[in-house]
Amino acid sequence: MRLDEELGIEWPADVPLLSTRDDAAPTLAQARERGLLPEYDSCRRFVASLGPAGMSYSTGM
Repeated sequence: MRLDEELGIEWPADVPLLSTRDDAAPTLAQARERGLLPEYDSCRRFVASLGPAGMSYSTGM
């Protein structure tokens, strides 16, 4: 079973148990088209705004 073909994830259940909210969620392509995904530069600015805690988060340390 695949919920979003673009992601290519094979889920182990034939019929997934989804909440109403998850069932209504857009696919990755739809989210991209609607401008719902953050831009890389804005993510980098956010992580930098976290100070030292953000730096350890972004490097996995």
